[in-house]
Amino acid sequence: MGKNPEPLRVFVTGGAGTGKSHLIRAIQYEAARLLSTLCDQPDDICVLLTAPTGIAAYNLNAATIHHTLSIGKQASLPYTPLGEDKLNSLRAKLSHLQILIIDEISMVNHNLLAYVHGRLRQIKQTGDFSPFGNVSVIAVGDFYQLPPVKGKPLYSSPVGVDLWCNFSIVELKKIVRQKDSVFAEMLNRLRVRSRATPMLDSDVEMLKMRETGEVSSALHIFATNRQVSEHNLNYLFDCCPDYVTIEAQDFVTNRTTGNLERMPGHHGVAADTSLPETLCIARNARVMLCKNVDVADGLVNGACGTVTQVVFGEDSTFPLTVYVRFDDEKIGSDRRKNRAHAAVECLQSTAIDPEE
Repeated sequence: MGKNPEPLRVFVTGGAGTGKSHLIRAIQYEAARLLSTLCDQPDDICVLLTAPTGIAAYNLNAATIHHTLSIGKQASLPYTPLGEDKLNSLRAKLSHLQILIIDEISMVNHNLLAYVHGRLRQIKQTGDFSPFGNVSVIAVGDFYQLPPVKGKPLYSSPVGVDLWCNFSIVELKKIVRQKDSVFAEMLNRLRVRSRATPMLDSDVEMLKMRETGEVSSALHIFATNRQVSEHNLNYLFDCCPDYVTIEAQDFVTNRTTGNLERMPGHHGVAADTSLPETLCIARNARVMLCKNVDVADGLVNGACGTVTQVVFGEDSTFPLTVYVRFDDEKIGSDRRKNRAHAAVECLQSTAIDPEE
């Protein structure tokens, strides 16, 4: 291959249990070991693992694409170059980058991929015709899984340049997960099944075995946000009669003074956020974070836990802090260390403060 091989553009895919996550970690470890000999310093980054969502990044001990490459939430085209100050910081951090791994590629749309391409070109200071700044990109995922939020998947036709067409595909077909291999095989049959194809009797029977008819506290999945809200509120009202209702506080900038002023009342869900008009909450209520607070600490969109305490200030109907004991005890561990003064009943809980 020589000293300067062509950069890789590879899409690794496969169904449930085929070892995609294990392969990601193996590639990251071995590539970093081999490429580290070419770096100037031991802590130079030559292989980078990313994901489009906070929870996927946390599960891989990685970082989100947006945070890693300083990409805004919208990532709208035409491409907006990064300013010199932030760009210089990224160059100092990623100047030795050789391989970028993107997990959960099904949730990446054309705009985000274009921004990855643009940022890497800026960091590496390459020309317009050098895809991804000549950095190798390994995309991993399954297009039968979740598509991008408010965007089209990469296999759809783009408006501009099609960066995705440069990727070759590697498909993992053998199920290597020993645990629940029968269940994994069923999931893979459902993965490629068309609506007109009847399910196997054995698959139907396996699913029906899980139907108990009992009211369960397990996580429920619904088709619409309205159904989600109805289920959550009904469960909260039944299990936590001492719940409190918290109304959002909306602020606007005064055009004359430039100061923030609170608006009277509330004004519905804020656009492009997960902030509701009202929030019902109580001790022992099951909750889920709906925003990335600190990816490295596991405080990501989708992290679930149980409320242990709601702390109000004097003469206030708006909470100062909500304490949550997350299902994964590692989540929020850094924040808990920094708040060692918490009450005894909250020592294993993480403080979640109001978000602006």
